[in-house]
Amino acid sequence: MLRLVVERGTGREDIGAALATGKTGTSQNHRDAWFVGFTEPLIVGVWVGNDDEKPMNDVTGGKLPARIWKNFMTAALAEGTSEESGAQAAGSAPACNFRACAGAHRSFRPDDCRFQPYYWPRRLCER
Repeated sequence: MLRLVVERGTGREDIGAALATGKTGTSQNHRDAWFVGFTEPLIVGVWVGNDDEKPMNDVTGGKLPARIWKNFMTAALAEGTSEESGAQAAGSAPACNFRACAGAHRSFRPDDCRFQPYYWPRRLCER
């Protein structure tokens, strides 16, 4: 079902035909819009909204959040995931790939985000 969202549903315009699953969401009065998607090996959620809860003009989960998700995933998957990117301590969580975006959330530019492998415990970083 979630695969159909990116193939034929509200997320299709911006996601394209990539092998992915996802779910869009838009709150009443367009105050919040989000897209959560999965393409192995990453799961990423994108939320768009105003801190003061003011409605946004014509922003839905299948539009701006889905476009941000697609741009982000395209860049993240292009960098690849390396199992050789670092040693894991015994009993630690498996290494994964993570991106942290700068606090300037009002506009999205691919350069606002950067790739950071992380190991248990999770470490977030911002530019």
